[in-house]
Amino acid sequence: MRLIISVLAVCGAAAMVAGQSLPSINARLNETTVSGLSSGAYFAVQMHVAFSSILKGCAVFAGGPYDCAGGSEITALTTCMSAEPLPPSASTAILTTDLRSEAGVIDPTTGLSESYVYLYSGTLDSTVNPKVMAALDQYYANYLPASAILFTNNVTSAHTQPTDDAINTNPCWLSISPYISNCEFDGAGEALNHIYGKPLANPRNNGQLTGQVISFSQSSYTGGASVASLSLAQTGYAYVPASCASGAECRVHMAFHGCEQSHSHVGMDYVEHTGYNKWADTNGIVVVYPQTADSDLFPSNPNGCWDWWGYLASNYDVKAGAQMQFAMNIMKALATH
Repeated sequence: MRLIISVLAVCGAAAMVAGQSLPSINARLNETTVSGLSSGAYFAVQMHVAFSSILKGCAVFAGGPYDCAGGSEITALTTCMSAEPLPPSASTAILTTDLRSEAGVIDPTTGLSESYVYLYSGTLDSTVNPKVMAALDQYYANYLPASAILFTNNVTSAHTQPTDDAINTNPCWLSISPYISNCEFDGAGEALNHIYGKPLANPRNNGQLTGQVISFSQSSYTGGASVASLSLAQTGYAYVPASCASGAECRVHMAFHGCEQSHSHVGMDYVEHTGYNKWADTNGIVVVYPQTADSDLFPSNPNGCWDWWGYLASNYDVKAGAQMQFAMNIMKALATH
């Protein structure tokens, strides 16, 4: 891949490098993990459940049970967010999962039992009610041993990505753009140190990062569909540590932003300031930040959310779902074994 340096590293940030496709790295596909905030959290759960034979772990910041919306935007906005008139049913989600697993449209649920899950729910979250996250905890408890689930639900935070980085000036109790806050809590670190099954080998890099943020053409991974038809942006981003670029064996983590949190809304904030890159830099992890695009009609997705209620098609949360296939195509392209 021909790389062109477009922005020099400053103030401890990694250099930006532009390219047309992602490089293959020395990574094992079955060591891949996912995370997300809000709509990205729901999407991460979908990916984890549908591809549990591949994905090793999942971190969920303000999401809910698998297939919570059931293909209904109204349900998504009520039951799955405000928990009104009732919170989501973990037992319904479990039944749906089991039936789909038996039908083969998602992976066998045995894969879930061999993975790890991190859950985060802020006590002041009025966008995704903590009761919704409690239902997700109950859902995962049906498939994973208790030791594989770590649930943080005692931080006084609103609907936001929690960090301990002073560069994020939003107060933790306020949910405003870019929905990344200094909560004096390292959410990315807590997540990554759990979802690989054991703590990461090295502490995070709090100084100048060794690697580079690269941009890539997302149209290379849509299976021939236009990015606009899938409510995806033309450009996605990834952080590649120097060790991974040099051929060392690495792992892949995919972080899904929330609604109104794509590059068109918040610039590089989610890519550069959520905290994942600091841990990735010293622990051989390539972090991919795929990007949605706002779409008013066909599909209707004006806030640039990931598809967790079916705005693209009814198969949105099974393996055949268009955005699901897109994300998996990226993971497969990066891994060499």
